[in-house]
Amino acid sequence: NGSHRLDHKTVFYNEASQVPFIFAGDGIVAGVTNNTPVSLADFYPTVCDLAGVKAPRDLPGISLKPYLYGKPPAVQRKYVFVENQIGFMVTDGRFKYAWYDDAGNDEMFIDLKTDPGEEVNLMPEIRKGGSPYRDKYVELRGVLLKHIEQLMKAGAPIHASGLQHIVAKDK
Repeated sequence: NGSHRLDHKTVFYNEASQVPFIFAGDGIVAGVTNNTPVSLADFYPTVCDLAGVKAPRDLPGISLKPYLYGKPPAVQRKYVFVENQIGFMVTDGRFKYAWYDDAGNDEMFIDLKTDPGEEVNLMPEIRKGGSPYRDKYVELRGVLLKHIEQLMKAGAPIHASGLQHIVAKDK
């Protein structure tokens, strides 16, 4: 019996979507933990930067080399996006919004500070109205839809079948 009673990693709970990003080497600050949201898309630009090779400009990730040497990066990221065959997710590190291509659990909104175990989906409260989370939900949902739209315009393969419908519906 896995976390959240699930035994697979296609959901957007932290146990499945949060992967440790660990580097070691000469000059890299040892024993430092940084909770800035990063993505596996950052791996390639980071390795290129460490090797002194210019990374292609159209990569979705950023170099994390400055973090490794105790400095802030030149590009500060506000959101991290995750995609898989059942939907999309965005987080700013404190809040997480996921849209699933599944009629049973279509949206999830979590306050990771007050609910680090991700036990309470705040969507019923938000849909009911009067929620203090409404503005953050609108922000993250809008950012995610814009991200999906950009992927579609770029010709990226979209795995979740209902996304074209939800993006078109929000216009």
